[in-house]
Amino acid sequence: MARIRYDTVETYPIVDNATIAAGDFLKLTSGSVEKDTADLSLNVIGQAPHAATDNSSVTGLTDYVTVIRKGRMSKTGMVQGSGGVYKDAIDIGDYVAVFNDGSTQYLVKSSSGRVGRVVSGSISSSGSTADTTGALEVEFNTEHETVTTSEFNFPLTAPTDGKLQLRDTGIFIHSPSDGKLLISSDGSGADDITLTGNVTITNDLIVAGSFSGLSAGQTFTGT
Repeated sequence: MARIRYDTVETYPIVDNATIAAGDFLKLTSGSVEKDTADLSLNVIGQAPHAATDNSSVTGLTDYVTVIRKGRMSKTGMVQGSGGVYKDAIDIGDYVAVFNDGSTQYLVKSSSGRVGRVVSGSISSSGSTADTTGALEVEFNTEHETVTTSEFNFPLTAPTDGKLQLRDTGIFIHSPSDGKLLISSDGSGADDITLTGNVTITNDLIVAGSFSGLSAGQTFTGT
């Protein structure tokens, strides 16, 4: 569990009077960094490899801290008990995000606000109300690079029923079985999936819910 690797490291000024502990996940505030205390935060820019404190009482002194943006590192993960929210067991390959339990930051299984992917270690549920913690080794990346078409080989092929997820696990495109295509959104509004422009349907349109001019369960066949 000690195979730590720093690929991208940057230096930032510390927010006035802020105290940063080794291993804290950080966010930017007006150009300076401080501990990010939000759950599943989308604002995490990196992790502090060592403790640092800003001493703004000294005139003209600006304190800085090293921030790891990308690499491999260890951090404590958590699977909450039956009364918690983040109850999913954590295993190799799972995406994790930052959860704040009071003053302590843990990694929990989540594709929302994810900061990396587990490459070593696992945590199972206790099966009771008790939380379970353990050491995880994570391939960590908060650089959020823009991906260009030159980084892909076309056509793209997803393995079997693999999903292309957007934002989180609730919005995705995938093939649940051979010859099937599914576009899904877990929203609750009237415009969760919007198609702009003309839509051509070469075969039958089957409506499971309501549709203008049709009732639920009716099949419309036309040319």
